[in-house]
Amino acid sequence: MRVHICGLFHTVCNDDYSHCAFTGKVRRFGKMMLPHGYDIIEYSNAGSESKVTEHVPMLSSEEFAKFYPPLGPTEQHARDAIKGSPGHLLFSRKLIAAMNDRVRPLDIVAHPFGFIHESLLNLFPEAIHVETGIGYNDGPFGCYRIFESEAWRHYHMGRFHWEKQADGKVGRMGPGMTLNYQWVIPNYFDLDEWPEGNGKGDYVLFMGRVEACKGIFTLKAIIEAWQREFPHSTMRFMVAGQGDFPAWFKTLDKEAARRVEYLGTVKGRARAKLVGEARCMVMPSDYIEPFGGAGVEGMLTGTPLVSSDYGAFTETITHGLTGYRCKTLGDWVQAIVQAPSLNRRIVAGEARERYSLEACAVKYDRAFRQLVELYHRGWNSLEAVNIPGA
Repeated sequence: MRVHICGLFHTVCNDDYSHCAFTGKVRRFGKMMLPHGYDIIEYSNAGSESKVTEHVPMLSSEEFAKFYPPLGPTEQHARDAIKGSPGHLLFSRKLIAAMNDRVRPLDIVAHPFGFIHESLLNLFPEAIHVETGIGYNDGPFGCYRIFESEAWRHYHMGRFHWEKQADGKVGRMGPGMTLNYQWVIPNYFDLDEWPEGNGKGDYVLFMGRVEACKGIFTLKAIIEAWQREFPHSTMRFMVAGQGDFPAWFKTLDKEAARRVEYLGTVKGRARAKLVGEARCMVMPSDYIEPFGGAGVEGMLTGTPLVSSDYGAFTETITHGLTGYRCKTLGDWVQAIVQAPSLNRRIVAGEARERYSLEACAVKYDRAFRQLVELYHRGWNSLEAVNIPGA
């Protein structure tokens, strides 16, 4: 089976963009699916380090540098993800030309970044188009849909399907809203990149975008509460990620502020060391988290995750075993106190069993085989690829 996967036009599939979850998924996809007999053709910018059948370069290193110069310390690379921008348009022209030479009927075209390349649906109508890991908030545009969590899938089902049913437009959104042909497959990780850590660092780690939706206001309240309750503790709070840290944390109590260290964006193998030595990770997200990959990265190394009590965290955290989900400020403080008592080997073992390339490849293979069968015998096929043991 052949899969054509479209890389992000404003990033490169290498360690320089390892902090971008969607770029990481493109980069790891080939290594995940090649052992299952797939041909993976990746269309991404020069400098890709992905393991694939064929890498088709889009923007050259010179073109990429022209359109996407290095960001400042408080800037987020998401600012460059603008459909219709010069970089996007050049990438798209090269993408269409390259795919014209390669796409065959019933090949799968993977859209890992939503509607950015929705024109491909009309240009290659005999291919099977799939959103291969929905962790964004865009609406359906005609692809079959794979979500990162059940929480995010059901949020979208309520958000779109019920609204369309109410105004009589069910089905107009295309196969993206076909209820039987949706899947949930979590983000997938290369375990070689996440060795188990020792948790001996005397710090709590927040790793994510430094902005309101990631729970910065809650994080500040946690830090100040810790300072009040444990003024003589030596524990620190590390903050890693893109965003304007000085602007968000300038109102932090001065005594509490001495506990906080901002690391900026952490990339490559340095991420594994940072999360693996943390006492715990905190993700106080203030919205329905689609997956929360940074927290799962921590759990892969054995570091417990402390989070909000909704969204994907209800699926990724086994409360009291691999981490804690919190409702009140007291919950947050006590979870941090108790996190070192959790068995790091169990934390790592559960995460590694669920989110490895090997575990997730089986799920993608089932989904892709079901889609191909849909174009042969259809829904009435008695091929039960989704039933274990069938």
